[in-house]
Amino acid sequence: MKIYGYSEESENLNRMKEVSLLCNSNDLELIIQFLKYTQNQLKEHGKDFGHEHFRDWLKQENIDFVGSDIIIVGE
Repeated sequence: MKIYGYSEESENLNRMKEVSLLCNSNDLELIIQFLKYTQNQLKEHGKDFGHEHFRDWLKQENIDFVGSDIIIVGE
């Protein structure tokens, strides 16, 4: 697994050494649900899987959330 990200000051995509998530238990539960959903999408679509956005999934689930986006990209 490789992790990439953007800082708030730059539009350059950077490879990250580590990631820290500042969240509460409700945020973490949403992230877990999103990861499970995305895992199922990866299994279902295999190499045809592109990517999923956490914010798009939240909208689809009618959940309001203010925070950073998480994007899962298939290998």
